[in-house]
Amino acid sequence: MNLQAARLDEQASKYAAYLQSNAGKQQLESASGLNLPIGTSLMGLPQYGRQLYVRPSYLKLRGILAQLVQDADLYGDKTVLVSGTPGIGKSFCALYLATHFIAQGTKVVYEFHPVSAAGHTIWYIFPPNSSQGLLSYCWEEVKLDTNDADTIYLVDGGLPLIPSPVCWCYAFLSPQRQVYRWTTKSPSAHLLFLPLWTLDELQACRSSVTAFEEGLSRQSVTEAYEIAGGVPRTVLRLAAQQSRSGMPVKDKVLDTLKVAVGRLSSQASLLAAEFLCLTIVRVDHCSLCTVCLIDKHTTVLFYGSGTSVCND
Repeated sequence: MNLQAARLDEQASKYAAYLQSNAGKQQLESASGLNLPIGTSLMGLPQYGRQLYVRPSYLKLRGILAQLVQDADLYGDKTVLVSGTPGIGKSFCALYLATHFIAQGTKVVYEFHPVSAAGHTIWYIFPPNSSQGLLSYCWEEVKLDTNDADTIYLVDGGLPLIPSPVCWCYAFLSPQRQVYRWTTKSPSAHLLFLPLWTLDELQACRSSVTAFEEGLSRQSVTEAYEIAGGVPRTVLRLAAQQSRSGMPVKDKVLDTLKVAVGRLSSQASLLAAEFLCLTIVRVDHCSLCTVCLIDKHTTVLFYGSGTSVCND
């Protein structure tokens, strides 16, 4: 690794140093969540805050990945794509894995794709058993690290940009056409899906993350869940809107739909109404998954009379 090219990042180093401490390791071993000291944030990025709720599916994913590594000789591809509904928390799952591996003393390369087209992809490098966090804006500087079989290469928000890594690569991204093109070109790549959240998980997250607990009530989260299902980004946003406005979640959503449908022609309104009708069904598994993280009886949404993401 070229330490002169990849500059030391103060915030990422604070994050790594805490994970290397006894207190950080003990928190992760408890498997209940992570609460970083004030002034420290996940991956050194303030937008992610300092608290992380650990879902049971994150622990299940760790077990699946460990089994894949153990059976590496059976596979010709060390790339794992982890997908799921937008807003389900794929970035936080990636952050959890990064946190786990850094605390273990494993070298981690973390590729962060920008949310907007105007942004730039950045790379964080965490050397093994080190309190250093390094930042790079050029994949050529990081390529050498991914040629080390002991490195874990994590990608948040897109397909991996570093070509032909020797190490295991875990990429987290929303279901897009490029994902399925990738799996078609690389049929031996592993494709996993994160399950929707249960109401109990959402309530546990609300009560364990200070920023949510202070502004959200149990009732508002329950009402938002009944409308939006197990997608935390939408549920927590609707619950927060109720807390600010005092308007029940259902009334807020209905008002928004009335305004939107009212702007359409009568024929288009009928089509929109059909599309907005959601039928909730139960499925045993998702046939698109190579190894499926979706638990039995996960709730899946079908839009109108169309087909769902599952074929079953």
